[in-house]
Amino acid sequence: DPSQVGTPHTVRLIPADGAPIRVLDAEPREYTGLAWSADGKRVAALTTEQSLSMTNRLEVVDVATGKRWNAAPDLDRMMSSFVWTSDSQGLIALFRHRTRTRIVRFRAGGGAEADLGLTGRAALAPLTLDRAGRRLAFNSSTDREPNDPTVFDLESSTLRPATRLNPQVASWKPGREEAVI
Repeated sequence: DPSQVGTPHTVRLIPADGAPIRVLDAEPREYTGLAWSADGKRVAALTTEQSLSMTNRLEVVDVATGKRWNAAPDLDRMMSSFVWTSDSQGLIALFRHRTRTRIVRFRAGGGAEADLGLTGRAALAPLTLDRAGRRLAFNSSTDREPNDPTVFDLESSTLRPATRLNPQVASWKPGREEAVI
């Protein structure tokens, strides 16, 4: 990376009960999307590793012990958003993979990932999980359609736009199509 994007921060835990402030990660880095697990035992954030600007690390911190690990250890991916699963046992992340976006579930403790089967539309951050933990909401588009609020069912891997913000676009025809090489 030729230049750094964003501002490096040091993550600190400031207890509401007045206990001493603890540094969770002493290495100043850019952090994005800090979120607590539903059970309150861990915190996760997107950050950088071996990069100045690509958010390629999904860092999880056990706040009781201070132990940190990368739940998504492949550093060749750029993640743009994540959410905790409702049971606090996993994380769902959105990242670009070549020319498409993927939504992947990771175990919070590390291990194998599961591709959730997003097809047909490009997903855009942020991800929002419903209370039941069964559906994700995000904006999405195709190469022919603008962004629309979209719902993705995690169990069936079905995707549907929740509404069409600009339905008139469907009737527009491009002047011509051509490939530029």
